[in-house]
Amino acid sequence: MAAPASFVGVVPPPPPPRMRRMLMMLLVMVILTLTAVSSSFSSVFVCVSGEELVSPGLASSHVQQSQQQSSTMRMRHLHHRRNLMESSSSSSSSRRTTTGTATTSNPSSSSSSGGSIPGVAGYALQFADNYAAIPEFSNFPSTALTFETWVQSTDICSESTVLSYAVDPSKIKSHHKDESEFLLESRAYNNFVIFNLRELIACHDFVWMWKIPDTYVGPPDYWGGCRTFYGEKGGETLSSKVSQNYVDRTGAWHHLAVTWDAASNGTTSVYYDGLLAGYAVTGRTNPIPSGGTLIIGNDQDCLGGCFDESQALYAALDEVRIWNVVRSQPEILASMRDVNSGITPEEDNSDKTSGAFRQGGIAPRYVYKHPNLIAYWKFDEPNDEQSNGAVWGHHSKAHDYSGNGNHLLLGAPPTLSKLERPSRSDQLVGLAKPLGALDFHRRQYAINYDFQGMPEGDITIEFWAKTDAVTSSESPGTKLHKGATVMAPDSERYDEFISFSARSIGDSDVSNDEGYADVAYLDDAIVIEKYYKEFQDPNAWPGLLDNAEGIKSTIGAMSVHINANREGNGKANDHWIDFATDWIDNDWHHVLVSWRRSDGETRLYLDGKEQTAFWKSDFGKVSNANNLAETPDGSTIGAGTSRSSKGSLVLGKQQECHGGCFTSTYSLDGSLANVRFYDGAIRSEEVIQTLAKSITSLEEMHDTLSQKGLGLPPIAAVYEFSEENTHRDADTKEPDTVRDLGEHRNHLALGSTSANYVLSTVPLMRDGRIAPGPRAGAAGYALMLNDQQVALVSEFKGFPSKAITVEFWMSSTDRCREGVPFSYATGPWGGTAGSGAKHENDNSFLIFDYTNFGISVMEDEGHQDSLMIENFGDIFGMRSEAGSDWRSGVGATDGTFHHIAVTWESEAGATNLYIDGRLAWRVQRAKGASIPDGGTLVIGREQDCRGGCFDSARGATGLLDEDTATTDIHGIQDFYGIIEELRVWDRVLTQQELRANIQSDQGLFPDDDDRDRPDRSSRRSSSRRFGTFSNPGVNPKSPGLKAYYKFDEGEGYVARDATGNGNDIILTETPSWIVTDWKSLCGDGILQGAEECDDNNKDDGDGCDHLCRVESGWQCSKTSPSICFQGEGGDEEESPSSSTAPARGVEGESSSSTTAATTEGDSSWSTDATVRPPPRESSFRSSFFRGEGEEGGEEGVDSAPKPWYNSEKDRDQIIRAFREAEDGEGGHHHRHNHDHRRGGGILHAIGWTMVVVVSVLLISLLVMRRRTIVPWIRDDFMPWLGRGWSRATDLLPPALARRVGGGMSTSRRLSRNSARYQGLDDDFNMHGMGAEHEESILPLGGGGGGGGG
Repeated sequence: MAAPASFVGVVPPPPPPRMRRMLMMLLVMVILTLTAVSSSFSSVFVCVSGEELVSPGLASSHVQQSQQQSSTMRMRHLHHRRNLMESSSSSSSSRRTTTGTATTSNPSSSSSSGGSIPGVAGYALQFADNYAAIPEFSNFPSTALTFETWVQSTDICSESTVLSYAVDPSKIKSHHKDESEFLLESRAYNNFVIFNLRELIACHDFVWMWKIPDTYVGPPDYWGGCRTFYGEKGGETLSSKVSQNYVDRTGAWHHLAVTWDAASNGTTSVYYDGLLAGYAVTGRTNPIPSGGTLIIGNDQDCLGGCFDESQALYAALDEVRIWNVVRSQPEILASMRDVNSGITPEEDNSDKTSGAFRQGGIAPRYVYKHPNLIAYWKFDEPNDEQSNGAVWGHHSKAHDYSGNGNHLLLGAPPTLSKLERPSRSDQLVGLAKPLGALDFHRRQYAINYDFQGMPEGDITIEFWAKTDAVTSSESPGTKLHKGATVMAPDSERYDEFISFSARSIGDSDVSNDEGYADVAYLDDAIVIEKYYKEFQDPNAWPGLLDNAEGIKSTIGAMSVHINANREGNGKANDHWIDFATDWIDNDWHHVLVSWRRSDGETRLYLDGKEQTAFWKSDFGKVSNANNLAETPDGSTIGAGTSRSSKGSLVLGKQQECHGGCFTSTYSLDGSLANVRFYDGAIRSEEVIQTLAKSITSLEEMHDTLSQKGLGLPPIAAVYEFSEENTHRDADTKEPDTVRDLGEHRNHLALGSTSANYVLSTVPLMRDGRIAPGPRAGAAGYALMLNDQQVALVSEFKGFPSKAITVEFWMSSTDRCREGVPFSYATGPWGGTAGSGAKHENDNSFLIFDYTNFGISVMEDEGHQDSLMIENFGDIFGMRSEAGSDWRSGVGATDGTFHHIAVTWESEAGATNLYIDGRLAWRVQRAKGASIPDGGTLVIGREQDCRGGCFDSARGATGLLDEDTATTDIHGIQDFYGIIEELRVWDRVLTQQELRANIQSDQGLFPDDDDRDRPDRSSRRSSSRRFGTFSNPGVNPKSPGLKAYYKFDEGEGYVARDATGNGNDIILTETPSWIVTDWKSLCGDGILQGAEECDDNNKDDGDGCDHLCRVESGWQCSKTSPSICFQGEGGDEEESPSSSTAPARGVEGESSSSTTAATTEGDSSWSTDATVRPPPRESSFRSSFFRGEGEEGGEEGVDSAPKPWYNSEKDRDQIIRAFREAEDGEGGHHHRHNHDHRRGGGILHAIGWTMVVVVSVLLISLLVMRRRTIVPWIRDDFMPWLGRGWSRATDLLPPALARRVGGGMSTSRRLSRNSARYQGLDDDFNMHGMGAEHEESILPLGGGGGGGGG
């Protein structure tokens, strides 16, 4: 069959000769015009060569970049560059003002950008073993006080301390002449304490919070314990109730008020929701000294520190006030719900000259002045009119809204200091030039979340350290075994120096591990610590030091952990060894630790002297000094084991999960200097002695060793804490980053643990009406769970049988329950099948214990040791022959959001646990099994029979397992916390897919480009794209998605299944819907939401300030990350987006006096390389995930998203293109070729002149010959030109054909092109990209998209 003429290129009839000549002239002029015009825009379409696309200088540890990019990213880069022509430096018309380091929320901004909007109550502060402090409270009430706050807590484990006020012991008087120094110190540190939310008591001037049994001693003390004064039996038994319980299992808010009055014989009263709940006439009338240290969130056992995590506060607080009078009950009732606390607010203009206002803030802070109000903390910094409320940020203090300046410090990074010459300085060389040090004070740390290049085998670690001296004791002079004297003021105190978490290296075969995990999480892959606990207790540790020569005490001993995890995998990874260093002074000491993989030999040198090991655990088998000295392997641990080279490095804290889960107990109070990691085990005594006696830089050390003919192993990382190796925050001027001098550039972010800001739902009132609460943004709501709720699908239709992935986001501060996020049951425990075979289908698919995750499939929970071995195997040296892979050894209850994913497939039984996109655990479960359909799914409770028999505490909702409290080894298994974005798939998602889902949930994909998202085809056919800031989450119609619960209803008793499969969750009790706080994350290099720019840092003076606003006199591209530059001479018209921001420096130089030290041409260090810890905020939007590289993941996941420019040359081209598109010139830290620009300007002028001439001629010709030309153009010329253009595009690669073909590039033609250019073009295939990535670059189906999924 002959093809129609329109498809075989029939030439149209020629026009008349005269017209032909005119058309030829016009054609020539058009060609010349296009040539000239295209030359003026040549820099816009920058050709991407085969160069590696990485960020210049962004080799920071925080987001360590891969050295190669996939073709997907290359196409995305080209797309961004093309969009430079369309960008503008103007931004959202809504402006924010800021003060200090706070960030915030403005309703108009948030709503217009898809962000959430706080309610009238603003924000609250969520505490979880962290605290806020005033180091010197100068006007703390002296003879009378009232403390008020709203509190929300579900913690049933801790003796939560709400407030602790401690003073210097020299400021208080002795009660009697023979009062010991210890008792005097205890009264000083317990000068005023509000203690234990489960039965609240408030105490002034007591040694003991409670003393059981207590003894009457007469005046002035009467009784020893404070609790004795509350109730009739407060000093007899702890089971007697003496005061109100503020812990509410439903998570409801309650108002707490405490008053104390010296004039009324020390009467202390406790109010619960305005009602008197308890009181005590204590007789303690001594005035409270001023100038003490106030801590909210933990109890001080020494001035400003000595915290105990068992006394930490796990609760949210809001509207905290301190008065210097005793408020009456009517006053408390009248003001506790009032949004203004009964005080008329007024503007505070007192600090308009402060650094906050210099940063562009113009709105005043409102203050609530009252003669008796000493301090008022609203915790509304993220919403205080001086911050960019649509952007996440860090908050260094909570402002005092009383106007008295009593601001609460929420956190501060470690501080720089100097390494002083130790007392043994006569033996040392160096220190001609003072060396820098880093000071830590318990809650501070230095961290690299994505450390690369840690040695997998032999390793040596050395550093200089100083800690506080141990000088006092609860029982001075007490004699213990072998004459040791108890000296530790806090027996549970540890000083943490080095913590590296990683994972073990498996072979992906779950059938050959003899009952252990194929891959295990190693939270203690490397740990070096010092402890102060005395283990010479003959009752608990009999004979521990009997055969240890010269060892009198374990106080000041050091412990080394290698490739260890003590909580999971049946203690098979329990490797630690303790050395009797007797380090109890406050002098500087040199520490060197080396470990050899072949035999596990571990050595520790203190000041060049090898130390004696006296206690160890090797593969879970514990040995002590009785046999360490007698065996040849007395100092060996973990022989043959290895760790992944990528992980998380922390100085000053011990990790219990990747880069977090810190506690106040395992922290550092001291200093570090010259921290070095070597790829090899140093055994040369001469090298070790040289290192220990030389306080010099690494460069000088190499010179010293070279002169002796000695050397060092390869360097893995080096940290020298000098000013030139430290970057400071442009706003706070505090150090925020320390440079790694090693080749891997594992820079350390400096930070501290702090409470989280969460949206407050305190039930306040305004004008007699309930004040509005927070409003949801694009991320909607989440669901708060507790044991008063049952969320279930009674009959799940289509539950996966042979393969499954369950993923969800969760946040919890619960560290005492073994909460169960996901329980699927198909029958009762101990049921019987038709054949008579016993089966246990209550755990058909179970994810349990969020403090130490475990997985059960068809009741297969892995190999389990007996309960005794699990709990006491490290003492008696017992291990199960069958192994134990019951628990993972990692949890997620640190108060931040974590993404949890579990995959299982039946054929091999391979079961994987991923936390935040990282593989944490791989084990075998239920090989060959099939999960039945139609069972009952319960979220947040554990079923021991279908739909009930919950392992819960008394008083919980639903049918309970009666044996829980007495015989059940699990205990309470209710989930207390927030759950969000839960999905069930009928296939095993790869690690790459899980990471893409995480990014989609966080809204990290740009609204204008979805090519690199996994479910792209269906999105193009939809009006809304998924995974963007305005529409977060994955496509509910994705292939294999069986159920998807977004929990966005916000009301009602049903959580809908977004897939449409009908598996809706029924909520049997009144639900607690929580607004998801949804904001942009400033400084992550992703331009989204209400951000005007995002240049991948939070520095001021570079065009994009610390709140992601364009600065005055600058322009920033609308790309990710933004590129900012100044106009030449700074004379450009100010953009609307920066009209209120002050100028920052001249010619791109920061006006800040302290900036990062940058060496010309050194891309390893720049202000752009600044790394920061993740903001501890309330939403999974703010949880730290940016696609970091995985530790040897089987999928080979690349880091994503990544900056899309490569070098200064590349950056210059982009800026030049932007300027030419904007018709502007000038630069910021860039030099351009002025001759080239001058030549480009000439061509530009010629081109536009020719355009004008051709346009005039063409219009004239059309007017004169319109009756002839118009029909010919319409009927003949245009169809011919279109066919020719289409054939020309057939010669192009489909990617380019797609861009230039427009509407004429049909799917048929593009498909033909794809056959010619199989796998796209050579440039896109240079990295060996798979077919699925090719599809993500360019859909070959044309403009319509490829249907659902």
